[in-house]
Amino acid sequence: MNSTPAPDSELLVGSIAPPLRVAEFVKGEPVDRIEHGIVHVIEFWATWCGPCRESIPALTGLQARFPEVRVIGVAVWEDDGIDGVRAYVDEMGDAMGYRVAVDAPAPPDASGSPNDGVMVRTWLAPAYVQGIPYVMVVDTDGCIAWSGYPHDLAEDDIAAIVAGAFDRDEAAARQKEQMDRELVRETYALEAALQRLEADDAAAAVAAYDEAFNACPELEWSQVGGVGKLVQLARLDDDAADRYADRLAAQAGDEPFGLLRLATYIAGLTGWGRPGPRLARKGLQILAAAKERGIRPAAAAAEIERDLGCPAEAMDAELEAVLLAAAGDTEHALLHAQRAYAIAASAGADEGTLAGFAATCDEIRPGSAPGGTRGADVPPPETVCEDGVCRIVRGAPPH
Repeated sequence: MNSTPAPDSELLVGSIAPPLRVAEFVKGEPVDRIEHGIVHVIEFWATWCGPCRESIPALTGLQARFPEVRVIGVAVWEDDGIDGVRAYVDEMGDAMGYRVAVDAPAPPDASGSPNDGVMVRTWLAPAYVQGIPYVMVVDTDGCIAWSGYPHDLAEDDIAAIVAGAFDRDEAAARQKEQMDRELVRETYALEAALQRLEADDAAAAVAAYDEAFNACPELEWSQVGGVGKLVQLARLDDDAADRYADRLAAQAGDEPFGLLRLATYIAGLTGWGRPGPRLARKGLQILAAAKERGIRPAAAAAEIERDLGCPAEAMDAELEAVLLAAAGDTEHALLHAQRAYAIAASAGADEGTLAGFAATCDEIRPGSAPGGTRGADVPPPETVCEDGVCRIVRGAPPH
């Protein structure tokens, strides 16, 4: 979860683009402003972000097809600074065929996380963006014409924007509909309320969740909602947490693979040192129920295989490994993690995907990764990457 508070003003499709304020360009001719009459494609990325690396070929192809467009990759949330980004870009060489810059540091007296640079604060936060890679396209009028994840950006849209034929008002209406459907503003408000609490005040966190759910009942069934409350309940009362997990499972069971999603969310909490063994065992029970129902539709399994280049079965085995490890069953956890790697390897998964599976083995038991190594594309512990997006969780987020 990003610690950046909810924005006072929004940056949505139709908004005037903010100034371009970066520390340095490490590749390509520097650009000091958003220039009217020129289309700009601004991609936010990081060297540690696996999905960001996967978006590089498409951006390089986009720049080659539309040389009049300024494609700029802005590195954000980097721990190794300008030198680390420059080394990464130099290693990529011509494969990264567009301008690359590094976010400017925030002023010393700025509130919020010191790792949030100027571009994060003035572009991503006002757009309610908490994950990368993320793209904003600025049209010739200097307005945001398109905003979203790079895999959703079609070259036909860029062509229309370049030609002045893109319907920005229609795009703004679609974005508003999506934000309403996904409860974007409500989620940000909840997260901002949680960030104001003391890190160890689980009772206050539960109260904040309940207040948010009373105002917006749908929020309870979102990723940040019910599972977040479940974590806080587990800190207070194991029995109450068990009952609440059963309630979430009953609700999730109405969806095609809602149980699997719930188990995945519970497993994802282990990256923050949670859940405890009892909550992890509940996750295993939910996962078992998902298996009884077939886990996921064939279409969803096919999508995972297409995106990751490995069978969904590998992801399921890894999920069970994470939950088993959190429950204290290291031996069986390692067997499932190694099985996940073997499935992915036999299916011809790429090095980045295999590195992720290898890292899971190594986290369960150091030195157990196939080949004895961890991949360079595995994100640091303070990040969570899922569904093609990496999000900052800043170590152990309070809520």
